[in-house]
Amino acid sequence: MSPDGATPLLVQAVRHALDPVASPAPPLATADVDDLLAAAARHRVEPVLASAADTLGLDDAARAELAAARTGAQHGALAMAATAVQCSAALRRAGLRSLVYKGVPLALRTTGDPAGRGTGDVDLLVHPDDTVAAYQVLLDLGARYVMSFAPPPGTGLWPATRFIVPELPFFHHGIGIDLHWR
Repeated sequence: MSPDGATPLLVQAVRHALDPVASPAPPLATADVDDLLAAAARHRVEPVLASAADTLGLDDAARAELAAARTGAQHGALAMAATAVQCSAALRRAGLRSLVYKGVPLALRTTGDPAGRGTGDVDLLVHPDDTVAAYQVLLDLGARYVMSFAPPPGTGLWPATRFIVPELPFFHHGIGIDLHWR
């Protein structure tokens, strides 16, 4: 089966994992399992499938692979959540309101599992007028700004950049943080 051919199978398996009463488990041939696991890894939904490994009829090796991926995702989600709490607290102490969205909060909301969407980075949303102050708070926290497509506040291009670019990227103890203002 091609990687694209595994997508409908993956969709049916994820639907089953999220609501086994409404969505029957897909019929899996032995040859489909590797493609299903590869598609789950590509779309970062292994933890969701791990919760339904028994009802999907997966063999011990596939269950072990999903369980290991779920454990890794849970550790990553915990690190993301800790970073989000630390950043939010620092912003709050500075008198800035922020919202942590996407990532772990979205995974909890949509799957009930903080690792349900895989881990990527911490997304912080602040008011556009608070962007420069939030940038400084993150630097003071020890986060490292990652020069990318967005020059940082204080540079000559910043006044135009803040209306074109939607985020400033940082790293803090190995965790990516994206500071958003729109």
